[in-house]
Amino acid sequence: MSLTKKCETLLKDDNYWEIFYQLLKTFTMNFNWSYNDGFDNAEVGQIGFLYSLYIINKYGTEERELKYYTDLYSLAFPIFIETIEGETPNLSLAFHTRFIERFALWFGFVEGDEVKGNNYFQKEINLKRTKLLEQLFQVWVEITNC
Repeated sequence: MSLTKKCETLLKDDNYWEIFYQLLKTFTMNFNWSYNDGFDNAEVGQIGFLYSLYIINKYGTEERELKYYTDLYSLAFPIFIETIEGETPNLSLAFHTRFIERFALWFGFVEGDEVKGNNYFQKEINLKRTKLLEQLFQVWVEITNC
């Protein structure tokens, strides 16, 4: 990874919000999350990432199981259940891997504790929103006047 001239300028100006925004925008809009895994459907998790952040922000004041958010995602985007072999288990795992582990946890939008499970495919995770996610939505509301 190397810094662009634009990023160097933003660093000199201590414009960390713009650096964060540019990184977030690039990761969500220009990078295909499926490049990092072997799941059949390339869109699971990335399509609807704002919806997923919204529901975690709305319901994540207390810890909830990952399944709670996966079920809401499945209701909002039922096409993914039908297009993945093995249906719900793979949808849940793809959502967990792409959206939770490789996006929301990495960006600091959620915190999670593994509850139980013998291996990666069976583990259960409790999630809760972070202050960063809450602040992100507060800024969004201020900017958009929603």
